[in-house]
Order: sequence, then structure tokens, then C-alpha cells
Amino acid sequence: MAGKIDLVLTKSISRFARNTLDCIQYIRKLKEKNIGVFFEKENVNTLDSTGEFLITILGSLAQEESRSLSTNTRWGGSAGLKKDKLWSITTGFWATRRTRPESW
Repeated sequence: MAGKIDLVLTKSISRFARNTLDCIQYIRKLKEKNIGVFFEKENVNTLDSTGEFLITILGSLAQEESRSLSTNTRWGGSAGLKKDKLWSITTGFWATRRTRPESW
């Protein structure tokens, strides 16, 4: 990067990395090059003394929230199938066997 970048602005920790371990590894690699990461939503700068500690905690929370959302989404889809409902990606609505076009 040859000194052209000194700070990476990121919307939130959950947008920066998929899990806490990856997040910390990326931050440390950037820190080696004197590049900080600022997370807008959490108002955390990795160049601050408490930055990495806060990122570890907040990253763990973001990771768990993402896992929970994924689990809930899968459960909702399977619950809909048990009630004989399907989510139509093209229309964005739930459809039952009675409302589905014959072409399905």
C-alpha cells in the first residue's frame, strides 16, 4: 500500500468480517502497516488503545446476531413449508397451493 492509505472507514463490524477471528486478524495485518479501521456504527477506532478489545467484544456480539438471524430465517422457511406455504422470490409474497399459478 506504500503509505497511500492511513484509515479504512467501515459502516459496522458485521460488514467488515464474517467472524471475530477474521476481524481481529485483518485489523492486526492493517495495524502492522499503520493503517487504522474506524467503525462508524460502533464509533470505534482500532488505533485507539481500547480499540482491539472493543472490537473483540462487539465482533462476538455481531457474529452471534448473524448466526441467530440465519437460524431464525431457516426456521421460518421450514415452518412455512409445514403450513403448505412457499415464499416467492419473484413476487416477494407468500403463496399457498391454492394461490400458486399452475405453471409452478
